[in-house]
Amino acid sequence: MERAAWDARVKLNSEETNELLEHSRLVFEQLDSIPESELDTLQATCYGHSQPNTVREDTEEASLPLSLSLGNAPDADESCFRVPRIIEE
Repeated sequence: MERAAWDARVKLNSEETNELLEHSRLVFEQLDSIPESELDTLQATCYGHSQPNTVREDTEEASLPLSLSLGNAPDADESCFRVPRIIEE
C-alpha cells in the first residue's frame, strides 16, 4: 500500500492504510465470484440501456476563452497550466 500511496502522491496514516487494505480485499473477493456467475446466459451489450442512438452528435463548438479556462488555475502562464514536475531524473 505504501507504493500505491506514493504513486498517487498521497500520505496515509496506519488507520487509512488498514482501511484501504480491507477495501482492496473486498474488491478482490467480489472479482473471485465472477467465474461462478452464469455469464453464458447474458446478452452482450455495448451500452447499458436499450434506447438506440442516445449518444449526442459530435458537433464543433467554440472553445472557452483562454483567460476563462486558466482563471481558476493555482498556477498558470499566458497559455498553459503549470504543474509540479513528478518525473525523477
